[in-house]
Amino acid sequence: MNAGKPLALALRDARVWGAKERLFERAAPLLSDDGLSQLVEAAQVCDGLVKGLKHADWPFEPWQGLRRLVLMVMQQVTQQAAPAPGTVRGGPATKVSLVLRA
Repeated sequence: MNAGKPLALALRDARVWGAKERLFERAAPLLSDDGLSQLVEAAQVCDGLVKGLKHADWPFEPWQGLRRLVLMVMQQVTQQAAPAPGTVRGGPATKVSLVLRA
């Protein structure tokens, strides 16, 4: 998308179709470039955990690593989707915060 491709074409090039495509269409605009690169790096660490590779800052158990990755995705999305401080969308402004623990 940074190279000017429309989201639908970028997803097709990345072989994302069907229900996953609809999810990506909703989530992709909510992720910053820095946040996305952090998530890709975290996904690489998770992949290594599944293959038995240890990482100093991550739990050894692959399921715990996957849980941490999912929480990181949710934190990125909720931070980007939250309204600006002091604004109201149908009620009091709130900020969602997740704490990641190893």
